[in-house]
Amino acid sequence: MSRTNVYKIARDTGGNRTGETLAGRLTLSTGDSAFVAGRAAGFLATGDEIELRLEGAASAARVVPSSAAAPAQLAAGDWDLVDVPSPGGNTLGITILAWPDDGGSGLLSLRWRIGAGAVQTAAFPSPLPALPWTYPIPVLAGEAASVQVGVGNAVGDAPLSSAKTRTPTATADTRLDFPRIGLIGPSTMAHTTYGAVGSGTTPYRQGDSAVGPLTWALMSERIAEIRVRSEATGDYVSGDNQAVAGAIRADYAAQITALAAEMAAEPNWLAWYEVGRNDIGSTTSLASDLIAWTIEDVGKLLAAGAKAVLVSKMWNRSAWTSTSNNRAVIRDYNAWLEAWAAQNEATVGVVRNYDCLTDPASSIADPYGWVTRSDQTHYTTKGAMVAGREAVLPALRKFCKPRPYPARTPDSLIGAMSGTGGTKTRLTGVVADGWNAQLSGASSTTIAAQEVIDGETFQVFTISAASLVPANGNMLAFNLVSGFPLAEGRKVSGRARVIVGSTAIPYALWGSVGNTNQFGDMSQGRAYMLASQTDSSNPTTLIAPGPSWASVLKHDGTMPHDLWLESSAHVLGAAGGSSVGFVLGLLFGTAAQDSDTLTIKIGQIQTFDVP
Repeated sequence: MSRTNVYKIARDTGGNRTGETLAGRLTLSTGDSAFVAGRAAGFLATGDEIELRLEGAASAARVVPSSAAAPAQLAAGDWDLVDVPSPGGNTLGITILAWPDDGGSGLLSLRWRIGAGAVQTAAFPSPLPALPWTYPIPVLAGEAASVQVGVGNAVGDAPLSSAKTRTPTATADTRLDFPRIGLIGPSTMAHTTYGAVGSGTTPYRQGDSAVGPLTWALMSERIAEIRVRSEATGDYVSGDNQAVAGAIRADYAAQITALAAEMAAEPNWLAWYEVGRNDIGSTTSLASDLIAWTIEDVGKLLAAGAKAVLVSKMWNRSAWTSTSNNRAVIRDYNAWLEAWAAQNEATVGVVRNYDCLTDPASSIADPYGWVTRSDQTHYTTKGAMVAGREAVLPALRKFCKPRPYPARTPDSLIGAMSGTGGTKTRLTGVVADGWNAQLSGASSTTIAAQEVIDGETFQVFTISAASLVPANGNMLAFNLVSGFPLAEGRKVSGRARVIVGSTAIPYALWGSVGNTNQFGDMSQGRAYMLASQTDSSNPTTLIAPGPSWASVLKHDGTMPHDLWLESSAHVLGAAGGSSVGFVLGLLFGTAAQDSDTLTIKIGQIQTFDVP
């Protein structure tokens, strides 16, 4: 009686294929054209199937690979160059219509050259896609592009084809043009803008622009705006930031109602929403509750006029035990969110905080150690920076188109810097007319200079020899010698561009419009563009060297920063008019060695009117 032994092919170390018994038939893969089974041998075309019928016990079998070569050149009819209309008008597509002869070895890569440029390469999907298949490539916007195409395998590359030419076209960019963005959620959302209370110096929840992901996103790219104003009641800030510290499910309806009222006359806005993080493990232990609440609340926001809603993909709290059900709730909610957003991509976006803040080395999916402050809940400066740039910005870009940094507006009450007649204390070099630069202590060397960037004069400061800076830190303040006049009832906010190079010297930035140690839109109030704050749930703001410097959240000096600072709150001219100050502060600490340097460039300082 005969029986069928069928062999699974796998490469051995000698480059051949060895067999093992399994059910089914043997299919020769690409590149195999000969087989050996016991004493039998034969030749087959690629892809042919063989069945080995043997008497008795299974015998060894192997398939011998044939010699392979580089693939054939693509013929003119094998591919096409097509237009892929895009908002930038800079995309064409390489469409494969028929696969060329692969030379006996599987196709691995697509290759192309634009004009006389370098050959570029992209890996083919595995398995090879069904045809026709189009791969988009970037080209110069609006200009005809001549493209040659080829393929490659493990043996080598095919010659590039003859060229084809096509001109890309642009589509209308239907994304929102610099919309307002409103916030709904708990303190991890509220700690974003510097709204501020009109009396007292405690910043409370709204004073956390130093550590807010949205603030970092908007400093990094001018893509949306948030407007806030202070209230004289407790720690509440009104305006576009309706998130409340400690919020649970019962608080969300009021937040949404208030935000809808703020945006009632605004045709161009979206919301960022984070479901009840504080409810997890307290009012609910079910991901299904978070899912139901999200669907309900997003529906309310869209009904109120939001063009889109961004929803947070939440990260675990490291304070949760390794076996906490809270982690399962987060996991299940996040998985649902990704699927739900994909089904509603026209109106729902995902802010993927979890993806960029979770430490892959953690067996329980904890965030990196640098994500949160000592309270294991709220963002550090670095945590907010990473979340802002890697999670918030991509989500905003889906629905919003960025604007270039604005030219100085005619209504700016601060003019472009010029001249070298400014004043300085404890530093050398030159300072622009009408400006003052001052070091708090003499424990370092600072040289002032000027540089023209994008057509405007920037003030440049280079700090060195800072190894003797005391524990309380040092500070460089750059401010107007005399305040600018602000008419009664006029509202202004401030802008400035700040560029800081990579540095080993620890530092923190702050900047504000206003004179007093107030925080909001009250007369003579201080509206912060950025604040340097201590590591606590209710941080204090440091605007001078002091004992709190040790606990101030430092900026990430391992990378350079090009920041567009803009105050979300405004200053209101007092009765009879006001003289309003403008100041940027750089707090810095002890350098490991005197050769460490820190360079900061400050420019494009201006005010803008707030309606």
